[in-house]
Amino acid sequence: MIANIINIGSELLNGRTVNTNLIEISKELRKYGFEIDKQISIRDDRLLLYSELKSVFDNFDGNLIIITGGLGPTEDDITTEIVSKAIGAELILDTNELQRIKDYYLSLNRKMPKNNLKQAYFPKGYKIIINNNGTASGYSVEHNGFDILVLPGPPTEMLPMLKKYLKLYNSNQLSNYTLNLFGKGESLIETEIRKIDYNRDILEINTYVNNGIIDISIEYNKNDEIYAFEIINLLKEKFKDEIFYENLNTVESEIVKILINKRKTLTLAESITGGLIANRITNIPGASNVLIYGGVTYTENSKIKELYVKKDTLDKFSAVSSEVCEEMLIGLATKYDADYRISITGYAGPDAGDGGEVGLVYIGIGDNFENRVFKSHFIGNRERIKNYAANKALIELLKLINKN
Repeated sequence: MIANIINIGSELLNGRTVNTNLIEISKELRKYGFEIDKQISIRDDRLLLYSELKSVFDNFDGNLIIITGGLGPTEDDITTEIVSKAIGAELILDTNELQRIKDYYLSLNRKMPKNNLKQAYFPKGYKIIINNNGTASGYSVEHNGFDILVLPGPPTEMLPMLKKYLKLYNSNQLSNYTLNLFGKGESLIETEIRKIDYNRDILEINTYVNNGIIDISIEYNKNDEIYAFEIINLLKEKFKDEIFYENLNTVESEIVKILINKRKTLTLAESITGGLIANRITNIPGASNVLIYGGVTYTENSKIKELYVKKDTLDKFSAVSSEVCEEMLIGLATKYDADYRISITGYAGPDAGDGGEVGLVYIGIGDNFENRVFKSHFIGNRERIKNYAANKALIELLKLINKN
């Protein structure tokens, strides 16, 4: 099956917004057996949008066109208007949808603004997809033998609606298995994968990199599951020293999920990462049940004051040392009654004080039984080093949690 993706919004083309919808839509489409042969982004301009949509609609020889963005109540939200014009369908008022929008505002003790009325109009022949997270519902409409699926732009609204729609195609669903690695470069991993003799007509193996974490994604049809797992087991054996997890969403979401289920808690003391680890943890819903304390102890004085690090230790070994990292862990344990702890200190660059080396990082991981300090060295600019260090810290914490 063939799909096209059209993302609408001037913000996607002026550098203000990253088009994360393209990534999420592509992932979901692959699960259901779609191949994407075209993606375009279009700014909010009536003439341009009509011209582009009409051209795509008239020349498309596939199954599904997904359009995101431009379903809001403002003047430049023109997607439904132009879609209707491009397919030659009149706009119809959905009174049930209008009442839903009114009820939404009523729940906020507000009256529905007049400009929200446009969100209750749809092209003739539409099938509505209710938006449970906002006022702009999506819809699908059949045209020239293919479906046009129109969804709102905000990812938190778009993705649940897309998943709901794609259930119609689950008979062709692909399966995916992912191995999560850390500690080896992508080029080395790809070289090793190429040495494996596997049927490329049955399996698709790809690698994806995110700040040191490398995902090996194996896609296959459910009918080929036995063969797929023969190759997956070969990959597991080949990369047994680098694999730290399987089928991971994100490290932080897995940590929060497990700690919630186990009713365990966490404290953080960050120096080099400056709160990056705490930010990633608190981006996950339910983190308030897990994170007791997340502090940035960036200076020597803050390490002394907040974590009881000894001045003698700092003077003798410097702030970036195994000894100081461990004392930061001990300080967390002294002040806060938590089940797990992370401390981290290092040199992010471009310079390193105390005769140190840029990229040198010490990561402390502890529970109520032991403390461990890991020494790492990362290469790159300041941002890259911080992100690699944060990933390494979270991965080592995840390993400890699963060990227990």
